[in-house]
Amino acid sequence: MDKKILYILILIIAAGVAAFLVSRPVTTQKVEDVTVVGSWQSVQDEKFIREFNAIGEFVDIYDETLVDQGTWSTFTKNNPIATNYPLKPDAVYFQIIGEETTQQVQLVKVTAQELELVVLGSNTTLKFTRPR
Repeated sequence: MDKKILYILILIIAAGVAAFLVSRPVTTQKVEDVTVVGSWQSVQDEKFIREFNAIGEFVDIYDETLVDQGTWSTFTKNNPIATNYPLKPDAVYFQIIGEETTQQVQLVKVTAQELELVVLGSNTTLKFTRPR
């Protein structure tokens, strides 16, 4: 893929996430400072860490060992991708495609220290905090 096209896609994704974050109240943090980019440690299993980077790539680490890697992107009802699940009008979703994992999740909560996702097609909630 041409680097210019990739940069344009990244800017579009970043603008979409920024627009979502600006439209939502976020605890005491300034909205523009909140991002999903960075490392997140699972609340359910502290050995699991998921890292999102700004160019749409992720890695999953379990007990300090790389267990998966791939890409992530955002989508909405107004900017959908192929999915088997109904989409809510004001929600933001992630598609996570790895070598071992493919997930579509809804972003439920993001603050400077907390990330909460719900896996589409199940009632599974994934809760993360910034690593200690």
